Amino acid sequence: PIRQHRHYHIDPLSRIDWEEIQMLVDQDEYFVLHAPRQTGKTTTLLSMMETLNQAGEYTALYANIEAAQAARNDVNEGIGGLCESIASRAWAHLKTKALTEWLEQKGRLISPRDRLTQLLSYWSEVTDKPCVLFLDEVDALVGDTLISLLRQIRAGYDKRPAAFPQS
Repeated sequence: PIRQHRHYHIDPLSRIDWEEIQMLVDQDEYFVLHAPRQTGKTTTLLSMMETLNQAGEYTALYANIEAAQAARNDVNEGIGGLCESIASRAWAHLKTKALTEWLEQKGRLISPRDRLTQLLSYWSEVTDKPCVLFLDEVDALVGDTLISLLRQIRAGYDKRPAAFPQS
């Protein structure tokens, strides 16, 4: 991703229909940002997270989950890595260790087939604003790890926004 204070760039939010994306977030919708490699998707996701957090209505988090690709069909390793990535990004971007502490104390005892759902539910319940989660590199996942991710997100869909990410 570009560093806006160091690199020449075009404002990432001017390259997308930011008003439409805000509407999708406000309406509790899930959406996909799809574009070719090296076109600014990561920079755009980071900019959306920062903009939403600065506005103060949501708690937004970006997480790159590409490392889980290596797990392929190993759901335990893949979902475990995915959850760890989300927790570490919560510390990096939001300065909260709540997700890391939850993983260490409770998360490791929960089946990987439900661990992500429980982690995201916990995050939503301990956050004072509706949560918005941006997952980068989902398309890098394959096999059972990808299916588990999609199923677990779907499993929490009905609990939004009080107990699962709104968007």
